[in-house]
Amino acid sequence: TIRAEMEEVAKAQTLILAEKAIRNVAEYGGPAASRVQKAVERERAMYEGELMETDIRQFAKEMTLGGSTWQLVRPGIICTKGPEDSGPCNRHVGKPEPSRCRWHCSHRLEEPEIQDEVESTLKEAVQCYQEEKAAGNVILMEGWAGQVAANLHRHSSIYEKWKNDPVVLDAMQIMPEKLGELA
Repeated sequence: TIRAEMEEVAKAQTLILAEKAIRNVAEYGGPAASRVQKAVERERAMYEGELMETDIRQFAKEMTLGGSTWQLVRPGIICTKGPEDSGPCNRHVGKPEPSRCRWHCSHRLEEPEIQDEVESTLKEAVQCYQEEKAAGNVILMEGWAGQVAANLHRHSSIYEKWKNDPVVLDAMQIMPEKLGELA
């Protein structure tokens, strides 16, 4: 009985996550954001405009298979991986492995509340990259360039703000394989 109640609470929390994402989809980041945005746009088109609360609830159930698939893997990070999907966290189908969540996973959806934290991390990575470049520490410089690449594309608003920064452009020059993956 307790286990069944826990499962129902978990499903309800998942549906709340999905409903929030549907309502505010334009503010979300991460590789899954564009896929979720397109799905919401298709759903809105079917209803010829705005979605009513009952429509949002039903769509959230469909997207999460009744509240059983989406998972909050850490604060602000939602895994949208379905049971038939694979990802970097596990190379086979099935449940995600939250401890192995990767920034480039196509199932990763990031809540707007973490944008300030992501931008702060990017700012620090840019500063450290610049310091290591000035010191001639190529290995550390490459590590910080990787951090720049990892955080630059997490939210479109952050990317738009930083994409022309000269230090970011310089850091991305030593990460051409990452730049190609992220563009």
